[in-house]
Amino acid sequence: MGAPEDFVSSYLDAWNRHDAQRVVGHLCEDGLYCDMPSQEQLTGDDLVAHLIDYFSNDQYRYELLGNVLTDDQTVAFQYRV
Repeated sequence: MGAPEDFVSSYLDAWNRHDAQRVVGHLCEDGLYCDMPSQEQLTGDDLVAHLIDYFSNDQYRYELLGNVLTDDQTVAFQYRV
């Protein structure tokens, strides 16, 4: 996808547009994801459904704080809601 900063920008844009398919499209296709508030593990398809429901009540805007950090296999960033 290019620079890690582009990846993070695209990811946060998907959240801000409430685009569940696009959010999940940034993640591993065969990944297993943990919803931290509920401590529930979700597949990609389950995560899409969960995000659609979440976005129906979400009025938040997400923005990057600070720098995007990377190593060989990891991208880390902080965001403000």
